[in-house]
Amino acid sequence: MRQKIKRALVGVVGVSALAVAAAGAATPAAYRDQVEMLDWSDPERAAQLLDASPAPAELHPSDLQMLEVRGMVYADVHRDADADAIVERMNALAERGDRSAARAAHYVRAYSFYQRDQYSAANAELSHIDVESIEAMSERYRFSILRGNSLRLLGKAEAALPYLERSLDLAHEMRDERRSLHAMLWLARIYSNTGNYERASSELDIAQQLANKLGDEAASSTSKAAARISQTGRADVPRSGVRASRRSITPGVRAAASGSRMPSSTSVIRI
Repeated sequence: MRQKIKRALVGVVGVSALAVAAAGAATPAAYRDQVEMLDWSDPERAAQLLDASPAPAELHPSDLQMLEVRGMVYADVHRDADADAIVERMNALAERGDRSAARAAHYVRAYSFYQRDQYSAANAELSHIDVESIEAMSERYRFSILRGNSLRLLGKAEAALPYLERSLDLAHEMRDERRSLHAMLWLARIYSNTGNYERASSELDIAQQLANKLGDEAASSTSKAAARISQTGRADVPRSGVRASRRSITPGVRAAASGSRMPSSTSVIRI
């Protein structure tokens, strides 16, 4: 079951990311999103995009989110020296008093630890950060996903769930359907990991509808297969480890799945 959910996650975000890459990027923020989403499924290709567009020689605070994404991609393709060089550049800016650079350095170090299966070290890095104090929602989303998954892989599902739920709420606030899909699938995975197949199936059903809306046919097929396996397997494994989510499927997800306009952030149920 877990492997099937994992394949569903890779399949859905893979098709989505490739669609984003194919569309190109007109602004620095769009380019950053393109690389980040491509990295979800094809880190090697994401690294190729970065190699074709080196980081600026002079680092400014506005470059930090892109550097976070660079560090994440380099860690994913095991270019540890390049990831470490990113951290060094961030530390140099932090020493000049830029607190956002210090935060970004914690993120890249944490992500590198995470990719090396050092989840305690990753969680320790992230514990220095008050995620809700991060101004940029895309960065807050990135931190929430990593903190939730670090806790999940430490066996702390109860502590992990609010971070993954928050990432979905942030995606709604950004009106970002691809990030919503990504977050829903991580939530499905944590439910599957803890034997809560009913919740996993519910999350996958909504993800499938959203994938259909986005036109990701291959992703939808993969989600359907995972949902069927979830439905079949849930009776065989006792549910444990995670309470029922404090919110059911949010209005924002229902709106995205049905194709209607996503409501304002005030109408999304909070955790």
